[in-house]
Amino acid sequence: GWIQSALEEQGFSSSTYEILISSSLAEKPSAGELSAGEKSKNIQNKTNFDSRQEEKPTKNSSSEISNFSKIGISPSEFNHGIKPELTLDNYVFSDFNKIVSAFAQKVKEQLGKISPLYIYSKVGLGKTHLIHALGNYYLKQFPFLKIKCINPNDFVGEFTKSLAEKRDRQFRLKYRSLDILLLDDIQFFIGKDKSCVEFFHIFNQIYSPGKQIIFCSDRLPEELGGLDDRLKSRLSSSAIVGIESLSKIDKEKLLNYYLNENDINLGKQVFDFIIDHLPSDIRKIVGIANTLSVYQDIYDKEITTEFCREHLKQLMFKSENNIASPEKLLLAIANASKIPMNDFKTPKRSKSLSYYRQVLMYALRNHTHLSLPEIGRFLGGKTNSTILFGVNKIAKELKSSHQLQILMDEILT
Repeated sequence: GWIQSALEEQGFSSSTYEILISSSLAEKPSAGELSAGEKSKNIQNKTNFDSRQEEKPTKNSSSEISNFSKIGISPSEFNHGIKPELTLDNYVFSDFNKIVSAFAQKVKEQLGKISPLYIYSKVGLGKTHLIHALGNYYLKQFPFLKIKCINPNDFVGEFTKSLAEKRDRQFRLKYRSLDILLLDDIQFFIGKDKSCVEFFHIFNQIYSPGKQIIFCSDRLPEELGGLDDRLKSRLSSSAIVGIESLSKIDKEKLLNYYLNENDINLGKQVFDFIIDHLPSDIRKIVGIANTLSVYQDIYDKEITTEFCREHLKQLMFKSENNIASPEKLLLAIANASKIPMNDFKTPKRSKSLSYYRQVLMYALRNHTHLSLPEIGRFLGGKTNSTILFGVNKIAKELKSSHQLQILMDEILT
């Protein structure tokens, strides 16, 4: 009854069912002789079957039986891909990540309640650390669940290898049996059409109550140009939460944390000098603390501002060359357009103001550390979609308008 139905739903032929039953009758007791524990096990095995009816095999083979057995992969057989060193204990909670931290707490307490969860921010603000930290929490609390943390490049490599080795059915069965999927940097699926379509079908299979899916990206779903439209639509229906840029207080808290981790004591003047030149990138802050630790071990000397200026310039200065303050960009565009600065933050919508406000949106998006919500607040409460429309319009015009290119150069210099 249910065994044959489950096999047919999975795409196996009727002869496979006959082989399995005849094999089972030769080795197993009848249904009436099964113990309560064995009956419970059979019921559990039944729930492992997927219901997708695509790509049915065209002929019977022994590989079908081998693939059938793969449905029962145990959690211990999974290479979960979670980095053990990234935990919630060493994740720094501060004002910049308080909202995403609240979402993370919710998915900890109620697995599958907020699923999918989509986390976005600019690079270096702790997205990867957070999903690995949640992964480690799940591994400890739910060792019986099948958990996988992966990025698109690894997914593509594994999928391509499975095709080459004719193990793609096993690949699909493994991913569709997941209880928790953590996918980092989903934007790297852009341009990988075949793998993206494959992931879309897997996503549909595990998109069900009780399962947890978390995505991370450096942009919002609607900014993922070139991604499969069906997948983009699915992502847009997620619970979406962003991580803000680092404030000075956040940088001080992070730097203090990583200096303490490395037993480094800095004088106030040196500490303030580093803070004044820190990028809004946690990885760079960690790199600075590690560099200072090695310097202290090698030379056993006091760390000075001169040393920081000379040896930390690649970490502190280089990446900030093209970063401007929002206020300076606003002033520059107001001067160029002869429009009062305050007008940019009002609901006024004259043709000239609307155009230069879009130029400002583009500049803020590409030449500051502000996220979309922060740009919206800076401009008096504009929505994400309004900002994206302006940014995309100016980006497209920049490709053909020499006059706009000159204006942008003037604003940024």
